[in-house]
Amino acid sequence: MKIEVETLKKMVNGWDINLQVDLTKSQIDRDALNRVEDWKVTFKDNKLYLEVFMDNTEPWEDEPLEELVKAAKMEIEWKLNQLLV
Repeated sequence: MKIEVETLKKMVNGWDINLQVDLTKSQIDRDALNRVEDWKVTFKDNKLYLEVFMDNTEPWEDEPLEELVKAAKMEIEWKLNQLLV
């Protein structure tokens, strides 16, 4: 599973983080993607696109951008590993 940052967008009170995950269609149960909380999930071809807003007014999301991106990647990798078939 390869997770890369597609876009980062600075918002008034946080960051909109978009990740791209390369996988084969057989690797993940698409119906189970509904269980990925807090993330907008889109499938296109063999790529999975995930979007989350990190609100810097939340105590656990007020870290530097580099740490937010690292945490987002770790979170989505953990969540997707739970859904692998």
